[in-house]
Amino acid sequence: MSADWRTRLAQLIADGAIPSISTDLVPDRFEKVKGLPFSISLVEYIIQQYGIEKVIAVIKSPTEVESLLGISIAELDSAWREYLQKEYQ
Repeated sequence: MSADWRTRLAQLIADGAIPSISTDLVPDRFEKVKGLPFSISLVEYIIQQYGIEKVIAVIKSPTEVESLLGISIAELDSAWREYLQKEYQ
């Protein structure tokens, strides 16, 4: 991905194209929703809020996201959307 992924992400957010973590950032929808910049920003968010150790733990056990972070996927999705609005608009 080119260095201007943040600019592309900001445009997608401005266009109202924020995907859902649970239904869109999945293999069969990833390309359609232009998931790469959103995934990068999700990792950024998790690092800022929970630390790099939690990212590593989630990578090792992706089905345990809720127990590892102590929040539901819906709560993570909501908090991440707020982060996107603050950071990229």
